[in-house]
Amino acid sequence: MRRLLLLLLALWPLALAAAPATQSADKIATRIWYAADGQGGARLLWFLPPERWGHGWRLEDDQGNVLADRVAPTEGFDPGQEGGAIALGLRVMGDWDYAKTAGLAVELKDLPSRRAGFVLRRLDARGQPDGARLTTAAIDLGHAARPPRPPKELSGEATPQGVKLFWRPQPGRLPVLAYTVERDDGRATTRLHEQALFLGNTWAQPSPAFVDAKAPSEGEASYLVRAVDVLGRASPAANVRVFVPDFTALLPPRAP
Repeated sequence: MRRLLLLLLALWPLALAAAPATQSADKIATRIWYAADGQGGARLLWFLPPERWGHGWRLEDDQGNVLADRVAPTEGFDPGQEGGAIALGLRVMGDWDYAKTAGLAVELKDLPSRRAGFVLRRLDARGQPDGARLTTAAIDLGHAARPPRPPKELSGEATPQGVKLFWRPQPGRLPVLAYTVERDDGRATTRLHEQALFLGNTWAQPSPAFVDAKAPSEGEASYLVRAVDVLGRASPAANVRVFVPDFTALLPPRAP
């Protein structure tokens, strides 16, 4: 996991080429990812070690308008439960809802359709800016950012252990560490896991990315796989159809 995070750190400047963050005061080491939806909304996510969190953040636009008075972890949130900054960072970047709980992400509504940048000001115990801040380049809030790209080379293989699904990550403007998998059996579409699958940006080949151990037999199933970027935005679905035979019928008959 450490190797994965180091790789992500190396990739951040590329992912942020259109949205760099600058630093000041105590030189916080972090990056900000953000995107507008073109309908007055925007999402932002940032990460830095917990010892640099302060007491939350005030979010402003580049004209000094306060967009969020205080963004902070929810009551009772313990960053130490993840087992260190590396594990915490991976969880934050792979789970949008968790990032909001950690006080490191925010979703904005009713923004004007103009070019604007953002300023995050760290707060002290009194709820006042302590001088540390992060600023971003401006983006067009009236233009919807492209969603992540779907996974590529999706294929499926029916085995006695279940349907094995294989795919490859597809690079995009924002990092993608998580995926969702659904099965459509012709009657209903079922999501095959509760939370997004955290796979990182690479995994061992030719290992399957996911195994559906409860696939119905003697029928064809369609699988829909979506990439989920660090802002929790899902890609269009990649689709593959797999016929699942009844493997028990291939077993030799049991002795009486």
